[in-house]
Amino acid sequence: MSHPRLVLFALALLTPAACLGGGALSSSEAATAGSFEVESTNISDGDVWALNRPIVITFNHPVDPASLGFGSIIIRPTDAAVLGNPVTGSFEFQSGSGDRSVIFRPTCPTDTNFSNGAFVPGGFNYELDLPTETGFGSAVLRDMGGHALSIGLTRTFRTPTPPSEALFIDTAVGPVVLDSVDFPSGLNLYTDPDSVLALSFNQAVDGSPANLNTTNIHLLYADDEVGGAGANSFTSTNIVPGTLLLADNCTATGSVVLLQIAGILPPNRNLRLEVISSFADISGSTNTFDQTDLMTTPGLAAYYGDGIIVDGDETADEFQDFFADSSLIDSSAAIEFPAADFDYGQVTASFAFPGQGVDTLDDLFVSSFQSIVVTTDGTYSFTDSNGRPFTMVEGVLEVDDLFIDDNAVLKGIGSNPLVLYVNGTTTINGRLDVSGDNATTPPAITKPSIPEIGASGQCGGGSGGGASQLTDQETLRAEAGLGAFDLSTGGGGGGEGAFLWDSGGLVTFQVEDFISAGGAGGTFALGTNASVTWDRWSGAQVPSLYDNSGPDLRSDTHTVFVDSAEIDLWFLGGEDGLRGSSIGGTQNEPVPSPPALGTFPSFGAYGMEDMSRDLDSGTPPMPNDRNNLDPAWNSNPPSAGGQPTFHFGHPTQGPDPGLTNNSVLANTLTIQDDFWGIRYNPTGEVQTLGELAAPWAGVGGGGSGDCQMVDRLDLDADSFLDPL
Repeated sequence: MSHPRLVLFALALLTPAACLGGGALSSSEAATAGSFEVESTNISDGDVWALNRPIVITFNHPVDPASLGFGSIIIRPTDAAVLGNPVTGSFEFQSGSGDRSVIFRPTCPTDTNFSNGAFVPGGFNYELDLPTETGFGSAVLRDMGGHALSIGLTRTFRTPTPPSEALFIDTAVGPVVLDSVDFPSGLNLYTDPDSVLALSFNQAVDGSPANLNTTNIHLLYADDEVGGAGANSFTSTNIVPGTLLLADNCTATGSVVLLQIAGILPPNRNLRLEVISSFADISGSTNTFDQTDLMTTPGLAAYYGDGIIVDGDETADEFQDFFADSSLIDSSAAIEFPAADFDYGQVTASFAFPGQGVDTLDDLFVSSFQSIVVTTDGTYSFTDSNGRPFTMVEGVLEVDDLFIDDNAVLKGIGSNPLVLYVNGTTTINGRLDVSGDNATTPPAITKPSIPEIGASGQCGGGSGGGASQLTDQETLRAEAGLGAFDLSTGGGGGGEGAFLWDSGGLVTFQVEDFISAGGAGGTFALGTNASVTWDRWSGAQVPSLYDNSGPDLRSDTHTVFVDSAEIDLWFLGGEDGLRGSSIGGTQNEPVPSPPALGTFPSFGAYGMEDMSRDLDSGTPPMPNDRNNLDPAWNSNPPSAGGQPTFHFGHPTQGPDPGLTNNSVLANTLTIQDDFWGIRYNPTGEVQTLGELAAPWAGVGGGGSGDCQMVDRLDLDADSFLDPL
């Protein structure tokens, strides 16, 4: 990037001498002249950072607000124990800074353990990073002149460890002060709801249930109606039922607590709001006195047209759910979405939408029989079927509504994931495709000195493993596929090479004899394996004559699969590769004499790694492939514990297949929650429960093993072929 900066600098020096009349810079040009850099921040490496402490970053130029976000200002945990807890909060400009100082206000916790905020207490490590180049999961800040950040920063810090270190900083001097109360204007009848009191405080408050409860904050009604003897007497048991919600906290102005009334307010009564002295701010400071405020509700007569209640006038009430627990969640919903959070009388989404607001006209539409291909590398601009322009940066595309019509395709290619943030409604009647490339037929099948390159993955998917990768010697086993984002581990395993022998061209072989071990398929989600029900093969690609490590889903042969439940139970996740051929004989038989012309040898292929072949004896007996590559499976279905009538071969002898990888998602027998549930790491250990914290991708399948023919001669003229 240094060369473009030098060119721009040279042009800036030449500009005043051109015909711009001496060319004094405008105020906006002067504010963004030169490179865009970070000047300072209030965080230092190794700081112990309070859970509510804002992070302030100052730049030398005004910042373009459209570039602000968690992609350009990355704040993330680095300890494995909290990787599943993404940092949340808000960005704003510091008042009076001319949009040069950005404040990140972390979300303050509200649970008993103070662990559901931006940062998790307990001495966990975090990182602040301002990238200067776009990459996977990141963007770059820009100034108002459009210049990308050229000098960023990285800081590491950790959270406090209680009780020796304070969890919060006190954001205002003294205890919490009730600044104002916004009372309901009426009786909050269900046909005219107005049931919320908004309490504004001068500073952040402790949002845990131990502090934010109706013991510390409540609304009392008077003993008598207005005009009665007890109109100004408030018995402590006269509590108006309701629940508290911390609507805003740790903001620049303080906090807002909502008291949501359950039921109808008592008519024609004085009400008194009480904030008890024990109610604490976020640092734990309390008052020495109670804080109160008063209101009066209207009488019922105000709700009738003539202001007079007569016989026949009726004011009715009805039951409302308090949302105190999750007992009314519909467990039979057709689509498995993450369940909402039910807490303190509110229902909220269980995770935050990570995108940013876009124009309501930014609806991406792909019409029938149209295919739109988008590239996830760099900045890519395109138009949809309606001619509306869109720009995608490093694979991240933000739209309002997404609609893919019947027989339409939106396909992503490139090294980064395709990340779609949809503000409105997503409708996919066609296909959203991020699949990798198909492998090609080997162009040099009789030349093992030419490597066979595995197919490329797309949108972060791992590439397939190569075969014949060693060009100056035998390739004992093909390469495994690459993991997601082409990581070196995690893909499907490669197949072992196989070899046969003949004695100077005298032996006739069948096609089954030339089967080496196949590579495993790559696994992402543990849903039904799409390859066995794939309906988009065409022409010579139809694999009706090919073998595999288990039965293909061919209804004319394998009638045991009577419904989708049987398919789901058996074809789950990726498949292991095909084992090599196995044809009779025993490993320790005497070295055979040269067979007669035109006869078949009584042995299958040898595995290149172990120089052995599968036996046809033992318990269970090893398979014999000749004339029966793929025996039909017509009884004893998987649902009854059945296995196919196909033996899979010895685990080490003979040409052994590649084994498929572990999935990062739980075995749920459904694809409906592939991005929600239990996530596993590649070794099968539980990683996190919930939505995937970052875009992830599938892995590549392994390459197929080589098959080689070896000449065996009787060089010592003893009438027996020499050993291999």
